[in-house]
Amino acid sequence: MFIIISFDREICASIKKLMPETPVYIIIGGAPGEEFSQTVQFALDNGLDGVDFAFVWGREWVRLTQKSGLKTMVWIADDVKTAEKYFRMGVRDITTNSLTPVKPEGNLFQNAVRAFRDFLYNTMMSIGNLFSFA
Repeated sequence: MFIIISFDREICASIKKLMPETPVYIIIGGAPGEEFSQTVQFALDNGLDGVDFAFVWGREWVRLTQKSGLKTMVWIADDVKTAEKYFRMGVRDITTNSLTPVKPEGNLFQNAVRAFRDFLYNTMMSIGNLFSFA
């Protein structure tokens, strides 16, 4: 399974219509206030699955989002200290630039990371084969 995240509202709404089973999250950045309310309402109106915070302003914003029925992610947590801070605020999913486990959970997690790397490699090889002109 994969999750689509984007700052672009039109892209999020279009993908959700085309692939309703795929989780789609809208990224929200900037200062809290009107943008937050508009983004949450947009996500609800378009059947999106959640909000991916570019900045988590505090636990209350996470609670408000979850209370609306949307899931929450944070964009970006690349280290354990940052991930734990967001976890304490109630965020349970992160977007990261690293395939290195933020919090290793033993062999099962490491096997999942290895499988994901293999999947990415095989996907890239398949795409490359589609466009080769031998």
